[in-house]
Amino acid sequence: MNQPFSPGCVRRLDHANLVVRDLVAATAFYRDRLGLRPVLERRLQDSWIGQVVGLPGAVMDCVILEAPDGGARLELLSYVRPEPFVAGDVSAPHAFGLRHVAFDVDDLDAVWRRLSESGVTLLSEPVEVPFPVAGRRKRLAYLLDPEGVLLELAEYSEMTMEQTIKVPDMMCAACAAKIEAALRAVAGVEAVVCTPPTKTVKVTGQAGVEAIVAAIRGAGFSPTE
Repeated sequence: MNQPFSPGCVRRLDHANLVVRDLVAATAFYRDRLGLRPVLERRLQDSWIGQVVGLPGAVMDCVILEAPDGGARLELLSYVRPEPFVAGDVSAPHAFGLRHVAFDVDDLDAVWRRLSESGVTLLSEPVEVPFPVAGRRKRLAYLLDPEGVLLELAEYSEMTMEQTIKVPDMMCAACAAKIEAALRAVAGVEAVVCTPPTKTVKVTGQAGVEAIVAAIRGAGFSPTE
């Protein structure tokens, strides 16, 4: 059973860390291409840092960057001692472990075009998620940083979404009226169009497909999606 939040639990994401080969190039990418602002640049050494990372005698150069609006920061580390090593293909999206760092952007298309023109490795054009994420529309694209680290650019908006659900047992106008009444009671539903001849229900709004399907089933019908 889930325990309620209590003092001492994690309050927010503080930062993500990337160990890089070329600190200058990595810093330039995140500063100049993605617009993050360096807030700390220094060498980390002495016994405290070796104790933290479990590597006595460790020395590393560190740059911490943050977005203009604040929030979680990005920490870049370049090890001087001990010698860093390649643990595997960090660009593979289906490998175990931390796979990508995501950045929230205002205009995904504009950022994508700018990165494309500057020669950044982009893995996809912007794609729209076919369901609301945290109650909002989401579009995203993947790319690689100079070290081959997988990144996500995400754009959220309050625009409504249109979803079409198949309901094979919606046979008549009375069925359609019953389904429409059930759906209009669902939070986030703005408009409903039921079409018995095509067995389809078109829902406009920000309600998730799970809530839509549950409402249709609750009305006594069997949606196929």
